[in-house]
Amino acid sequence: MDELEKLLLDTRQLNEKGEYEKIIELLSNSILEINNNDNLYFESALAYYRLGKYDIADSVLDKTLLLNPQNSAAYNLKGIIYMLKKDYEKSFQFYTRAIEIEPSYASPHIGIGNTYYDQKFYDKAIEFYKKAVELDSAYAGSYFNLGLAYYNCKDYQNSLVNYEKYIELISSSTTASNSDSFVHEKINELKKFLGNEKYKDISELVNKIKELLIFKDESITHYTGLTAAKALILDNSKFRLSEGAFLNDTSEGRELFRHLAIPVSKKFQDTESILFAQKPFIGSFVTETKHDDLTLWRMYGKEEKDEAKGCAITIDMESLLKSIKDMLTSDSSNTDSTRIDGEYTFYRVAYRKSDQEVKFVIPGAEDKETTLKNYMIELAKKVKKFTPTKAEETYSENKDLIERLNEIAYLFKSVEYQHENEIRLVVDGIEFEKVIDKLLPKVYIELVPIRSLIKKITLGPKIEKAEEWAAAFYYSLEKDGLQPCIHISHLPYK
Repeated sequence: MDELEKLLLDTRQLNEKGEYEKIIELLSNSILEINNNDNLYFESALAYYRLGKYDIADSVLDKTLLLNPQNSAAYNLKGIIYMLKKDYEKSFQFYTRAIEIEPSYASPHIGIGNTYYDQKFYDKAIEFYKKAVELDSAYAGSYFNLGLAYYNCKDYQNSLVNYEKYIELISSSTTASNSDSFVHEKINELKKFLGNEKYKDISELVNKIKELLIFKDESITHYTGLTAAKALILDNSKFRLSEGAFLNDTSEGRELFRHLAIPVSKKFQDTESILFAQKPFIGSFVTETKHDDLTLWRMYGKEEKDEAKGCAITIDMESLLKSIKDMLTSDSSNTDSTRIDGEYTFYRVAYRKSDQEVKFVIPGAEDKETTLKNYMIELAKKVKKFTPTKAEETYSENKDLIERLNEIAYLFKSVEYQHENEIRLVVDGIEFEKVIDKLLPKVYIELVPIRSLIKKITLGPKIEKAEEWAAAFYYSLEKDGLQPCIHISHLPYK
């Protein structure tokens, strides 16, 4: 084995182990230039890609293709990078070129399927995923993607078949993947769909309501205590989401059930038991325009019980979602871009009026209020079909229905709170370890560190030594080359 072959072998082994920083050190610019080998350049680009440094990876791939214009893997990786940038036209071109060079290469077919999937052209996505299966029937990721695409086409039978094939193929694997629990949950859901038409109808309507309330913007703001802000900013702790049962407001999650007339949060009779149903994990945010708001300082910007002594942290929304999805990628070492489509989406909160008229207020999306009203009237009618047949039975005995409704329960509050413009991240938590704080008790999940995602920090108007806190946050972040704006609120808080 000559020196070049050994270098390539060592690099590929490091890539398999996930030791990407070591690859960057090993393949310095001088080493790459001396060897002038397209495969070495590709391995370097792959390491940069897996570290999330897409622009550098793209530049190194250009050098790879200068040395070897027939390197199909390089075109495939460029396709993935441009798909992540949502430049679908260029992504499609690179994937197509990879296929022209190597027609039997399954990965770029998956890639093209992903570009169509991202644009919600699910039928076209299925066409390319199926082609990938023809070329490599042993690759589990293609079946995973087919399961997702068929689900979105409401072809639940084919979705189930492909998810089950995915589980069959990975069952012999010794490495558990973050997508495994997601797929098992989807299989259970699909079996309920196929076995119960009423449940399927309600599930589809729940999905429509979620789709209607999706929030898209550049940034969101999170109000929290100064102690929590210190942990997130100075200690680089991961952002936490509490399970719905542990939110501060004891009325949380009930407004939807009031509309549906489902008594899940109270007893029909004093002696009646209530069946436990899992709840999602909730992150509460507001629009960036509310980063310095008197009412929010009073309600959420607290340190312990002291109002306005907290902190408002404004975060790049898309970067946060991307960080979560990157963390949960089923196999970070692959370049087939297997999808992970768990529930990682921000939603607007809708505010319900409790008078005789059915009305829901959606601040910032008033044009959607009529559609939501119609959906909610329809949902109430469909849920009524689940009315217990015996007077002493309760809806809480139908655990599947309650857990499905819990997916949207935390997207509704009373109209008295409409000034908050609240935005919520609702996560089912399937892929995450549930952490139990035994002292409180409390259950939460940990997402990702947010230091690098912070765009703005606003210190509450009653924080003592606010200048010192601002300096600590500023210089801590500056060490990492981060320079978010830091504001000290001077609102006339009384």
